[in-house]
Amino acid sequence: MTSPFGPLVLIANPSAGRGRVDRALPRVEAVLKQANLSYRIVRTTHRGHATEAARQALRDGERYLVAVGGDGTVHEVVNGMVSGGGPLVADAVLGVVAAGSGSDFVRSFGLPADVEQAAGHLTGDQVRPIDVGTVTCTDGETRCFANIAEVGLGAAVVARAAGLRAGRFLGGARYAAAFWLTLPRFRPAPVRLDADGHSYAWRAFNVVVANCRFYGGGMQISP
Repeated sequence: MTSPFGPLVLIANPSAGRGRVDRALPRVEAVLKQANLSYRIVRTTHRGHATEAARQALRDGERYLVAVGGDGTVHEVVNGMVSGGGPLVADAVLGVVAAGSGSDFVRSFGLPADVEQAAGHLTGDQVRPIDVGTVTCTDGETRCFANIAEVGLGAAVVARAAGLRAGRFLGGARYAAAFWLTLPRFRPAPVRLDADGHSYAWRAFNVVVANCRFYGGGMQISP
């Protein structure tokens, strides 16, 4: 038996959430087996692997991709599903089981944080379309985002958190630590924003483009 969108491809980073994802996978499998849903698992091994796996699965004819992990895994899988400013495959479907250290994306859709309950939503009977944003960086690289994009202080904090040597031991607290380490020397930068036919220019600490509602561990930046 399979879902309305075919067999599931679970794309998971086993080391995400300090190993939480790897420990959650057997529980996800148990739910899928009980529901008689066909699936296979891709365990990622390096940065960008989830993007590669998503793209290859779609090219091989699979259509139902499930990101098992936090927002980083969702981000990579989405980037594998989009190409040239549009979907790589028009009928591709994204599922999410939040099992990483950060899972703001699922909050906008009311999906449960509990792994078993989240896996129970993978039957494919409730789907909705979402937008995807595109960011083109000064080096010419283009990336997509499903949740939120930001530049300024928030982005600097994320970069600082990623570089903390003790980050994997701090868990979610590493962002708070990175914030206080970054704030004293951070200065606002000139910003120009073109939106709805108007241009705005000012100096800003942070600019957030919100496709969904939450970021930063549950802060509701957009209604």
